[in-house]
Amino acid sequence: MERFISWLFESNRFLHLCVTCAFTLVLGWESGITSIVAFEMKDVQRSDWSAWDWLDCLAGAIGMFVGGVLRLSIGLPL
Repeated sequence: MERFISWLFESNRFLHLCVTCAFTLVLGWESGITSIVAFEMKDVQRSDWSAWDWLDCLAGAIGMFVGGVLRLSIGLPL
């Protein structure tokens, strides 16, 4: 568990997870996918070496899964 937490805080992966979870919870899985791509594009445009980080996308996908489960558990359609 400690390894997972250190992995989350290695980059801004924690923000990827939280933002995507919130978007998916409120608006659905389509907005979750959009937020994953948009958040990573923001990182690519702001970095000086412009590399797409798939681990950030994985953190966003985990957040989308958690947001989807929470959305289904409160009775909203996915």
